[in-house]
Amino acid sequence: MESARLRQQQHSESVDSGYLKNAILRSGGQGQQIGCAQWTGLRAPPHDHARTQGPERRQIKFWNEAGIAYYFSHREAIRAERAPLTRRLIEKAAATAGERALDIGCGFGDVTIELARLVGPNGFALGVDLSAPMLEKAEESARAAGLRNIRFENIDAQTHAFQEHAFELLVSQSGVMFFADAVAAFANLRSTLRRDGRIIFASWQWRERSQSIAIPLNVVAQFIDVPPPRPPGTPGQFGFADPDLIRKILDSAGFVEVTVEDMREKLPVGGGLTLDDAAEWFLSVEVPTLLAKADSAIRSEIGRTMRNALRPYQDRIRSSNGVCNMARECVCARVNQISSTKGLSLPGA
Repeated sequence: MESARLRQQQHSESVDSGYLKNAILRSGGQGQQIGCAQWTGLRAPPHDHARTQGPERRQIKFWNEAGIAYYFSHREAIRAERAPLTRRLIEKAAATAGERALDIGCGFGDVTIELARLVGPNGFALGVDLSAPMLEKAEESARAAGLRNIRFENIDAQTHAFQEHAFELLVSQSGVMFFADAVAAFANLRSTLRRDGRIIFASWQWRERSQSIAIPLNVVAQFIDVPPPRPPGTPGQFGFADPDLIRKILDSAGFVEVTVEDMREKLPVGGGLTLDDAAEWFLSVEVPTLLAKADSAIRSEIGRTMRNALRPYQDRIRSSNGVCNMARECVCARVNQISSTKGLSLPGA
């Protein structure tokens, strides 16, 4: 009983005093200095997003309330659809045994879990996200996988006071593009990266560069007004679509040796849907808000046109049913070195 009370007190003190205060993670019976609160489970108490007043308050509200419904309803289909891109990102991250890895915007924890497997029992993987409901699922998955070198935290990576030089590897799959102030966010993350560490992240390319976005939108646009893309740099799905902007942001945050490249993969629509189901996936799942005011006749005509537009993308070589595979592009950025520059401002600002 006494030891249990002591662990409870230590955990409370660790969380209350802030993230990473020389805490010890117990993994496989071995003590290890690591950048997280004391290990008493897979996840710290959830952040009170209702009281958040920081730069990400709108994002926090979105990812803890109505915004997550799409991801929970179609979690497995989205995971299967994006699996080729996830594999590419993991390969490029090249995590090795014993490393400490931070997954930014980890969502359901798929990348974090894979990183934990790669770094092994002497390494550690931490997944951070604004969404407490998603982290609950991430915790369940990590527990089911039997991993003990992993942890999840409900924090804002843009402003959180991470322990300095705690990680060799920072990874993000479609997470950093939501930063309200990208320069400030990466400057903050720079402080927790070792000088010999690296960052690698993937974010969506412009929507017209990806078949699985451009083609369905072009179909809908024949019948209904489609909003134009947001300006480059606007936080959101395509906030990091411009490679030059990425370089500018990372340079301003104090990084050097920045490499930005296109990453293109054919993705199975909806995780592997045939023509009719793929057309319905786009109408009911991907663009339903655009069709909210369309009557049944217009929606039926959009559906017919959508099926015709998707027909060339049926893969009858790999599937007798003709699963639809469509290309989607990411911008993949890698940083291999930290600059000693102290000034953090956009050039010309």
